[in-house]
Amino acid sequence: MIITIRREMTITHADFFRLLPKALRNRNFTVSGERIVIDDPAGMVEISLSPEKIKQIAALSLPVTVIEFVFRGFSPDQVESFMTSFDLSYQKGGG
Repeated sequence: MIITIRREMTITHADFFRLLPKALRNRNFTVSGERIVIDDPAGMVEISLSPEKIKQIAALSLPVTVIEFVFRGFSPDQVESFMTSFDLSYQKGGG
């Protein structure tokens, strides 16, 4: 089974790659340019990053990257568990 998820994140590529090891929690992964391949007991995950863009909201400029996740061999529940853990690692605090 192949499951694909796309997310728009307000993050630069540098910040994405800086946080990636924490998000993957000791899973083995390889990086080739803007593509990451993760070996997981459930199967394989490929993550692709779009080119960085800037979203302008009035005087505020935010970096935006579209992230595509392709899951191979994962059940829907395993995908949900992976994404929940991944999202928590990239969650930004605010006040």
